[in-house]
Amino acid sequence: MIDLKSLVIGIIGTTLVFVLIGAKSQNKNLGDITVNSITILDDGTGGNLKIYNSEGVKTSQIGNSESGGYLITYNSDSMMTSILGGDQNGKGFLVVGNNGNIETRTSDMELISQLGKRETGGYLATYNTDGEMTSYLGVGEGSGGQLETYNGTGKISSMLGSDVGNTGSLQTYNKNGLISTYLGTNTGENGHLEIYNLNGEKVGMLGVGNDNDGVVVLNDQNGVAGWSASGKK
Repeated sequence: MIDLKSLVIGIIGTTLVFVLIGAKSQNKNLGDITVNSITILDDGTGGNLKIYNSEGVKTSQIGNSESGGYLITYNSDSMMTSILGGDQNGKGFLVVGNNGNIETRTSDMELISQLGKRETGGYLATYNTDGEMTSYLGVGEGSGGQLETYNGTGKISSMLGSDVGNTGSLQTYNKNGLISTYLGTNTGENGHLEIYNLNGEKVGMLGVGNDNDGVVVLNDQNGVAGWSASGKK
């Protein structure tokens, strides 16, 4: 008589042989796998998960380092584009390379904030639900700090920061984006206040004259000087 136990063992063994042969014939590609969880253990020689594109170029890597876990992404030229992980002090950090931007978006993928780098340096920008920029904090043309605000239609409404001459200034604008006031420093390193009409023409100035005396100048609607006075006695 045929032993039932031996028969079952023989069938299972034969099945395993065919499974192993089939796995080898697939060039180690098991196709789509669905699981509840995957645990990767580091025995000192591994502990990494690597992902490659169809050209065989590594596009991302998840693994362990001396300071903890990390995630690295690469572009199609194998250049590193971002790192998310922990530093040696146990604190988390995020690095975006190649002058990349960090963006936050709504559930509808509408841009609401952006952190990145422009030609002048780093910046942080916010946007409203219409996609218009509402604020900008970054580096201005004079390589100094600059804060700009914009109205609901995307027109600049104010600017505070360092100008090209590396002096501080505050400027306000009307709803059409034309300058209305300027408070800052003139070329003589003295305080300076300018007033503009709705057409962007300068109609008033309060500042310091050549003799370091106070000066007031009033212009007509076209910006032509009409009256002036000095504080000198």
